[in-house]
Amino acid sequence: MSILKKLANNIVVKNASYVTIGGILAQLINLIALIKIAKIFSPSYYGVYTFLGVQEQLLVTLADLGIRNIIIRTIARNKMATNDILVNGILLRMGSTLIVAAIYYIYNLYAGSLSNVYVALICIYVFFNCISNLLESIFWGHQKMLPTALVNVSTSIIWLTTVYFLPLKSFTVQNIFIILFCINVVLAGSIYFIVLKVQKLLMGKIQPFLKSSTALLKESWPYFMLILISIPFGYLTNNYLDINSTKTEIGYFNLTQKLISPVSMVIGFTLSALFPNLSSLWVNDEGKFKRLLVKGIRSFMLVALLCCFMFTLFIDEAVHLILPKYAPVVKVTQLQIWYVFLMGTNSLIGTIWGATNNEKKFIKSTFINVCISAPILFFGSKYGAIGLSYAYVISFALFEVYLWNDFKKSIKITIPQDKLLWLIAIFLFVVSYYLLDKVGLILKISISGLIISTISYYIYKISRKQPVVEEVK
Repeated sequence: MSILKKLANNIVVKNASYVTIGGILAQLINLIALIKIAKIFSPSYYGVYTFLGVQEQLLVTLADLGIRNIIIRTIARNKMATNDILVNGILLRMGSTLIVAAIYYIYNLYAGSLSNVYVALICIYVFFNCISNLLESIFWGHQKMLPTALVNVSTSIIWLTTVYFLPLKSFTVQNIFIILFCINVVLAGSIYFIVLKVQKLLMGKIQPFLKSSTALLKESWPYFMLILISIPFGYLTNNYLDINSTKTEIGYFNLTQKLISPVSMVIGFTLSALFPNLSSLWVNDEGKFKRLLVKGIRSFMLVALLCCFMFTLFIDEAVHLILPKYAPVVKVTQLQIWYVFLMGTNSLIGTIWGATNNEKKFIKSTFINVCISAPILFFGSKYGAIGLSYAYVISFALFEVYLWNDFKKSIKITIPQDKLLWLIAIFLFVVSYYLLDKVGLILKISISGLIISTISYYIYKISRKQPVVEEVK
């Protein structure tokens, strides 16, 4: 009971719980809305709709300039910088959005296929999404994740209600895109701002724009370089399929992304919740920081492995039950979830590097990742969504060999039994994807129960053992 009480009062545990539970609920609600949309749209039409969303996310990522983590870290260390971050952050993103929008308009004019109306809608979406993300980042910097979790769940409920009550004749790409924009960006951003004002979290003096923005960009440039380098495998895969395959394959691939989003979002939210706390801990107590890493990395990876294993086992039944006309996405999804595990491990390493001011490591490692992944992904897209998914898993597994060893050297820690962790990962992937693919539901449940019990006991043993940090020379 004393351990439970201590955990309940721990700010890291509370924040991680808020974002994890909120993220799970929001994604489950969004999945229900997705089912409705997917049932109405054909795979090809769904591919067109999701292609717009991918383009919007690409431009948002570029317009952000890589300053999100810098904003969170800056506010986590100095709450009085909030007003300065807000005002000058908005001005900075106005300029970046205009530049990115102009570049995209020129690209679409000569190489794209979207109408000017769609391009305009995407660019407007990008600007307001950048502002909404900025407001959300302020909450994260103040280590107050509950308001953002509540907003995400609330807007998801509104989105679900709208989708289910929207007349069938109104189900067009343009209408759905506009409604999504109004709910997830305009409404959510307005609520964020009101809550920030009510809770009096907007504090501190506003610095001159040039001084403030220069400081932000000086710190964020490694993140932005990381974004630029990672675009070939992070955002252009839809374009690879568009070149080498069909809109239907784009629809399958993007539906897969939505189906695995609850797992990937939980991992992402958890890491984002940990970032400001790790950043502060590294500054205040480096010894405790390293002890936390030794114990926490193994637990994180094992829990992520269990999630991916269970997902692989039971996604077949779920897809055939709710979306039978999208049956080809099952094998694609079962592969993509293991890419989520690999990417989650990479993101964990990136979070630790960011918390320890090792942003420059991102550039080198991501450049190596692109060199490995980009040609494999382009080749894999020739075989549709399934080929692209195999390419993701293979290329990121190859990259992980380099990244894992480089990470341990850079932080100067040893992770006990780390080779066993990767053997467990390979074992669970092979068993779930190849060996248990066609077995009955009862046998799946029995085997999964045995594996969950075994790994849970191993996690328990890790949590009970006091870690000893050995520096790597």
